[in-house]
Amino acid sequence: MTDAILYFFSNYMIECMLGLLVSALAFRWLAYKSCKYDQVYFHTFTREMDSLLEAEKQSSDEIEDIDGYLSSLLKKVTSKLPTRSIRFLPKKDDKEKQRLKGSNASQVLSLNDYMKSEKGLIASINSESGAFKSHYPPSFSDLTAKVMENDEHWVKLFGFFRIEGVSRIIDILPGIFIVMGILGTFIGISLALPQIGNINFDNIAESGNILSAFVDSVTFAMSTSIMGIVCSIIMTFLNTLYPISDMRDEVFKSVSNTFENLWYSIHGGTTIEKQLIKVLPKMLDKMDELVSLKKVELKSTKKGA
Repeated sequence: MTDAILYFFSNYMIECMLGLLVSALAFRWLAYKSCKYDQVYFHTFTREMDSLLEAEKQSSDEIEDIDGYLSSLLKKVTSKLPTRSIRFLPKKDDKEKQRLKGSNASQVLSLNDYMKSEKGLIASINSESGAFKSHYPPSFSDLTAKVMENDEHWVKLFGFFRIEGVSRIIDILPGIFIVMGILGTFIGISLALPQIGNINFDNIAESGNILSAFVDSVTFAMSTSIMGIVCSIIMTFLNTLYPISDMRDEVFKSVSNTFENLWYSIHGGTTIEKQLIKVLPKMLDKMDELVSLKKVELKSTKKGA
């Protein structure tokens, strides 16, 4: 059984690498396309949200009706979102099928429609509204992760494969191709070496066929390493020019910054540092008063003694 597996990989390692390369290129193209959709989707939201927050800058007073303010702000953002269709709709329930029936958009959802869906960004933000009510700033990275994890398009590649897993596999594929090439070379050499034992060194002429077969086996084994290097270079080149992980990180940071701006807008733009700056002079005055009183008490104690 082991020998059969070794012979299979020895003879078909190059074909396996080529098949893996083609599959990787296909998944990479789909993942990159999905990331481009994400950029349009989330950047449109962050751009509109930041624009509204800038236009509606509040005074230093905090907003009392946070739910009302957040609801009103999100409605304004939603109304400004474009109605063009940019996202594929992997699964349609009966209501969506009925609503989209007879429309050219039967395979897609508009950005505006998706935002207002049950798994859209607007619904996710409303579900995490408690974080914006807190007087202490939350971890905006954790908040962003919770909100975006509810978005099926962000989590899955066209509704099927987890895009984080696909992205990690794509990132490590250059190293995998190198390992596969070296493995194929070692397997080929290990299978070719026993042929040396059949060589009759007293009659080299008759052993020519064995030597030729040995050289052919070693040459074919070396070609797997060459193919592994070529595949690795192709994937490294694509990963460098079109980095999927970097694109997703950039989108994530953009949404996180918008949530941070939203929290500070709700709380009057007052950070913990600004609050300390306001309170610190009063604290110092109180400390001076306490020190003065302590000195008076000490003087009184000395006079009494």
